[in-house]
Amino acid sequence: MGKYTSVASRLPPLQPQDESYQEKVEQVKTKLRNDFEPNEILRAYIGFRKIRDEQKDKLSAANLSLEAAAQLLIEQFEVEGIESKKLETGEAVSIHPEPYPAVNDSEAFRQWCVKEGLERSMKLSWQSTAAIIKERLLNGDPEPPGVTAYVKQKLSFRKG
Repeated sequence: MGKYTSVASRLPPLQPQDESYQEKVEQVKTKLRNDFEPNEILRAYIGFRKIRDEQKDKLSAANLSLEAAAQLLIEQFEVEGIESKKLETGEAVSIHPEPYPAVNDSEAFRQWCVKEGLERSMKLSWQSTAAIIKERLLNGDPEPPGVTAYVKQKLSFRKG
């Protein structure tokens, strides 16, 4: 029994949000149903999880290497006083400055947004919204106005 089992029975099931993606999922489901027995689907799921985790690790390592190379190139371009470099193959890399905002006083920024009429553009992150709704449901409180909670079944995987 999971943490949200008692709450889930009162919620409608979540429907797929992206129909074109769900169509692709249905095609793969059909193939899995036709090619595998239920226990084999379980093994396949675990195999797919392992592949995804390996790919995440590879992507993380690639992103780390990419960032290191980018920083070295930026340093070198600055030393050489250049903004771009082209290879014999025609491939080129260039640098350009771009502002990068960092909010260091959320309340001051929120007040400025309200003053500027941007309150309709403001919203909580999905993670914060989900945490608030989950806590309210566990406490027996209803969802706030404008929010509908659904139940989505989720598989958990523990390594052996």
